[in-house]
This record gives sequence, structure tokens and C-alpha cells, in this order.
Amino acid sequence: PTTWLAGSVSGGIWQTTNSGGTWAPLDDFMANLAVTSMVMQPSTPSTIYAGTGEGFFSPEFEFTSQIQGAGVFKSTDSGVTWNQLASTNNSTFYYVNRLAMSPAATTLLAATEYGVSRSTDGGATFSSPSSINDIVTDLAFHPTNSSLAVASGYYGNAWYSTDSGVNWIAATGLPGMGRVEIAYAPSVPTIVYASVDYNSGTMYKSSDGGMTYAPLASSPAYPGSQGNYLGGQGYYDNVVWVDPVASNTLVVGGIDLWRTTNGGSSWSQISYWQASPNSAHADHHAIVSLPGFNGTTITSASDLLTALA
Repeated sequence: PTTWLAGSVSGGIWQTTNSGGTWAPLDDFMANLAVTSMVMQPSTPSTIYAGTGEGFFSPEFEFTSQIQGAGVFKSTDSGVTWNQLASTNNSTFYYVNRLAMSPAATTLLAATEYGVSRSTDGGATFSSPSSINDIVTDLAFHPTNSSLAVASGYYGNAWYSTDSGVNWIAATGLPGMGRVEIAYAPSVPTIVYASVDYNSGTMYKSSDGGMTYAPLASSPAYPGSQGNYLGGQGYYDNVVWVDPVASNTLVVGGIDLWRTTNGGSSWSQISYWQASPNSAHADHHAIVSLPGFNGTTITSASDLLTALA
């Protein structure tokens, strides 16, 4: 639990073996260093997959932030060396926004600008279900059921699968515009939260495993007239995290970080990037729990490891 890996969109993969005290690059000679997402194989933690290529687009495509990737890379020695999966050496995998591995370690999913790609042979081959024709930004497997998965896209849409990603069904209740990021509530996985780039940031909740969504009672808002938590750039920085043991405790990020402990009835701002040099910098793209976090051993929001671009 003291060994972590972090991926940087322009700096490759780094490792700490002392819980973040010091970091060093793992492999500066990867064919592509634009690392966007990593997953570890549950049954064989020495096997790790890394997606490459960042492609963010404003709703009007007036602004893009693109660093082209080179598909998915695989390590079988805990990240010391990496090899490109030949099956991903094509334009479909230029921008891999997210990877997800089933809890049974049998299926690997990749979210790309062309939809979802799926592998059941360790990345040797991928198939692309035709039921999603969209830029897919996020996807996740149910924490314990490898048959269930959810995905979300750039145009206010989300989908769910009941057959390990072979087929996808469109969810209902979302606004149909704006980038969507999603997260299961690990302790109550019938609950799925969605952070949507709609009205500068609107939080939604599904209570049926991602089939239907409805807005939360409130969404985080800056004081005064500065707008909601995504601040007009949710197409670029947009993330939601759910406490592993408390389904009503969330942290959402855009420019800053916000937290609720009552399922969205009220929110508190927990980072102020302009206010202090010691506060988290702006533009949040990923939030993960520290290894071993159980909801009580570590309770401070400041103890979350936040990966920043």
C-alpha cells in the first residue's frame, strides 16, 4: 500500500514507494508519454494497463487540448517496463480517456473518441460495440459484479451494460449536453453519481445502477455570481469521487474541490486555488483514495490523493 503509480499527460508514469514522500519516473523510454488512465489487474497486480492520449473539446469545439497517444500499453512487471498493445496501434486509440478492468479480471474496457472498445484476452484483441456512437469520456465496472458497467460521454449522455460491455443501453434523465463523468458508490453500487457540464456544473444521481438519473437537491456553487463548480470549463476538468463506505459523501472537482456528506443537500468548498499557495491547484481530473482508505482511518478531505494535469 505504500507503492503508488501516477500518470502524467505529458510526463509518463511515475512511482513512489514511500506513500508519496518521493517520486521517480518508471520508464522514460515508453513510445508515448501522454498517460491518461491506468488500471491494475485484480488477480495479478503486477499486470498494469496504461491508456495514452488526451483529447478535450469545448462544447462548441472552439478550444481543444490534444496530446495524441499511441494506444494502450501493458506492463507485467509492476510498471518497470511497458509494451504497446499491437491491437491498439491505430487511430481508434489515439485518445484513450479511461480504462476499466472487471473485478473478475476478465474484461478490459477502453473509453475512446470513437466509443467503447472491449478486450477479453489481455488486450491482444479489441472489439468495438456498435451501440455507442459518441466520444466516451468515462466508464467503470460495478465494484463486485463483472456483468455490470456504466459509461458516459461528451454530449450529456450515459449508458449502462448488463453483459460486461458487449452491449450498451442509453440511460435516461440526463440533459443531453455537456461532458459527463460518473462514479459508483462502492458501498451501495446501485447508486451511480454523475457530474455534468450543464449550467456550469450539475450533479445527478442514479438509484438503479445507472439506468435513470435525476438532479441532486443542489450542486456546488461559488459564492456570488461566479457560477457552479465547473466554472465554464467542465469539458476539460470534471471529476466525481464517492467515499468507499459512505454513499452520501462525495467530492467533486472542476476548478476547485467541493464536498458533501448528505448526498448533495449541501456542499462545502474544500480547495481555493487562488487563495493560498498551499491549497490544491486548479483543474482537477482524477481523485482516488489512498491505499487502505476505509472511510474512518483517514477522514480529512486533504488526505485524498488528487491527480492534477
